[in-house]
Amino acid sequence: MIKWIFIVLLFYVSQKVIAVLLPIFKINKKMKDQETKRKVRTKINKMDILDAEFEEDA
Repeated sequence: MIKWIFIVLLFYVSQKVIAVLLPIFKINKKMKDQETKRKVRTKINKMDILDAEFEEDA
């Protein structure tokens, strides 16, 4: 009987710990994604992109 109480208690505590840690990891991933997007945007803005000119034959 004590073994079952211990298992249930362990499950309950692990569930509470996961419930606290999961949002922290989600926020961390979101911040990394935003940083990656910011880096890509700055690289694109630094590029010297020229408009292409096409000649149309009439």
